[in-house]
Amino acid sequence: MFKTYSSSIPVLFLVVLIGFCSCANKSYSIKEFQRSKTEVILTGRVVDSKSGINLPGVLIRNVTDSSSAYTNKDGWYEMKLNTTNLRIKAIYVGYYNVISKRLKLNPGDSIVVNFRIGEDSRPLID
Repeated sequence: MFKTYSSSIPVLFLVVLIGFCSCANKSYSIKEFQRSKTEVILTGRVVDSKSGINLPGVLIRNVTDSSSAYTNKDGWYEMKLNTTNLRIKAIYVGYYNVISKRLKLNPGDSIVVNFRIGEDSRPLID
């Protein structure tokens, strides 16, 4: 009822192994490991202006195209943007919003924008 193929198993294994090896030897495009020449990389850190403590969870928004990111637990952020016109805003509850000047960059540029933001001591309105 069932045929055994004990003699063809090594051949099948060899064909699969050769197929795997031929795929493993192919080179990959270097573009997979480089950043795009059309995007802008924006990185930075947000700290409290008095204490210098890193602020996690700060919303970083590019006002010109509404793209955004949040700072990590150490106050750092990174954004990959497809625009070269930037105006960056840092927004955090209980702190004054801070907005950068307008930045004009070239495609492929990287820039670091750090923020020092101060506590907003105004009372909340009921």
